[in-house]
Amino acid sequence: MGLFEIVAITFILELTEFYLQYSKSLREMIFRLYGLYQKSPFLLFLIHINYIWLLSLSVIYSNTSWALIVAISLKVFNIFVKIELIRKVFIENQDEELNLMIERAPASSIYLLDTLIYPFLVYIAFS
Repeated sequence: MGLFEIVAITFILELTEFYLQYSKSLREMIFRLYGLYQKSPFLLFLIHINYIWLLSLSVIYSNTSWALIVAISLKVFNIFVKIELIRKVFIENQDEELNLMIERAPASSIYLLDTLIYPFLVYIAFS
């Protein structure tokens, strides 16, 4: 598989994640993810398709470049932040400030930022 195909697949998978996780507020997104988390925490990882793709690229191509490691680390950080938000909002339900904050709608550029960052990092890793 060539560089263009790898970057294109990364971009398409990131758009898929964007579609699966997009919502009008952070609470709505976390509520959807909490439903998956209640069924199985592994489903939460499976909805992050690009995480699995990046790990596969690293293993299959034995690529441990700094860019791919950064991309995987960002994905792991993203997943664990979402798990922590689920825990704070739905399991502990103690933080009133957090409840007020997650009612706001995130900027749409936040969602689309991932679709630019990860393909770029994959491009750097494989070029």
